[in-house]
Amino acid sequence: MRLRALPALALGGLLVLTGCAGSDAPVPAPAPASAPGDDPGFGHVHDLDVNPADPRRVLATSADGLLESRDGGRTFAPAAAQPKRPLLLVDQAGPAGGGGTPTVAGAGADGTVWSPEGAEWVATGSLGAPPEAFAVAGADRYLAATAHGVRSSEDGGRTWTPLD
Repeated sequence: MRLRALPALALGGLLVLTGCAGSDAPVPAPAPASAPGDDPGFGHVHDLDVNPADPRRVLATSADGLLESRDGGRTFAPAAAQPKRPLLLVDQAGPAGGGGTPTVAGAGADGTVWSPEGAEWVATGSLGAPPEAFAVAGADRYLAATAHGVRSSEDGGRTWTPLD
């Protein structure tokens, strides 16, 4: 798998990597785990995010679904829990003061915001437009950019307020 450089967008001192536009193409079945140096056959990767508490754990989004690496990105396999629709962008942020379990959330190509609850991902809200950038800024605070501007959520993606 070859990764391309992604353009960056700065949001008030916060660096956010942006991906590409979504696709309406059907989602093929995920391929098996890859070996180091192999092309895992997952196709185009939209976004990558490293777990702030454990850099060996990396999440990637693709048309094939959410992928997970437990070896710093050397190999990827489909994540055990998957949103009902593929994520375009995903992000993780650790709790204030470090330690603990990071907050994980993502946005689909249609703007639906997803977060894991237990063993499954649930839709928590909508951006109202396709995401261009998405960041988890705290346990319930998310930032997102769409064609309509930058928005902030203080309730885990349920509601969104434009930032001036």
